[in-house]
Amino acid sequence: MTLKPAYSVSQFLSEFAMGRTRFYELVGQGAIRVRKNGNKTIVTGEDARAFLDSLPIVEPKKAA
Repeated sequence: MTLKPAYSVSQFLSEFAMGRTRFYELVGQGAIRVRKNGNKTIVTGEDARAFLDSLPIVEPKKAA
């Protein structure tokens, strides 16, 4: 996945299939870092990558 240098909140939500409420919950927990430029909230590509890398990897279940 090629990440952009920066995302607006709307772009991030669309790209990562996430709702606004969940996004701000994760921001509040420190799981997603944001930056402010006046009123505009921005997620850098580096911070988006860090968020993706922090997600758990789901291993396939082995048949019994």
